[in-house]
Amino acid sequence: MGRQSSRPARPSNPRVGGEPTARSHRTRRLIVAVVCAIPAIMVWVLLRPAFTESGWVRTERADGEFRAGSVEQVTNMTCRDGLYNGAAVRFAWDPPVGGVAHKAYRWVVEGTLFEQPGQERTGFLPASAREIVFFVRDFGSTEAAIWDRTGSFSLYTLGPGDWESAAPRGGMINFRVYAPFWGLSMVNAYCLD
Repeated sequence: MGRQSSRPARPSNPRVGGEPTARSHRTRRLIVAVVCAIPAIMVWVLLRPAFTESGWVRTERADGEFRAGSVEQVTNMTCRDGLYNGAAVRFAWDPPVGGVAHKAYRWVVEGTLFEQPGQERTGFLPASAREIVFFVRDFGSTEAAIWDRTGSFSLYTLGPGDWESAAPRGGMINFRVYAPFWGLSMVNAYCLD
């Protein structure tokens, strides 16, 4: 018969009494780690950008000329008050002289003319425009109200590519409304220097 050991024979199943051993846990973890790592490595290797060589194979030559231009301001701006029974101001101007062709105007009114401080109003006018009129009622109620507000008007010339004139032309506006009762109303619009 062969030689017998004093130790009991090891079963071929690593489980002793139905419980997994520490060695079988390590083996399983290692197998899971390898199985998960292989696809991750393959994705990393396959999806990374490849190096390419490129270059120009044809030579072309082009010549051109660039010229700088400037968007000029409007000229001869005037402000007239007391229009429409004192309820409006009118700004008038002549088109810019020189510079690039203008395509429109952008106007901005800002200051304390509005019922809520810090507001501004802006708009656009076509290149053919030569005036704009602002009415007191555009900036607040003229019925049963008392207010005195001042703001600034700015006019920018717009050129190609929506470039604007460097410095706007404009003026100051003051609107006064004294209408303490319904039906009694005094409205005055002024141009300020």
